Amino acid sequence: MGFALARLGCDPTAVSDQPAVLDLVEGHGASVVVIDGTELLADAKKLANALSALDPAVHVLVVHEDARRISSPSFPLLAKWDEPEALAHEALRWHVAAGGAVGAPELS
Repeated sequence: MGFALARLGCDPTAVSDQPAVLDLVEGHGASVVVIDGTELLADAKKLANALSALDPAVHVLVVHEDARRISSPSFPLLAKWDEPEALAHEALRWHVAAGGAVGAPELS
């Protein structure tokens, strides 16, 4: 997904642990965070709640390999592998809605 976001003119940063995500949001003001909840959905929910408490303006998107089957209205999930470009566009939409700047997209 990072590649798809970069093609849209965003500057994505990938981190792999919860403290790093919280530090990144707190220190750099991320407007959108995408969490992979495939391995431990409960941990993804905890991180999403921690991010919302840290900065209510941050929009959190949670992806899961089995999103269609287990998504619920109270905790919606996006499909992880179906359409990376669609997921990137969703993240970009929330970034722009939060007032984030976007560079010129790469043309292919």
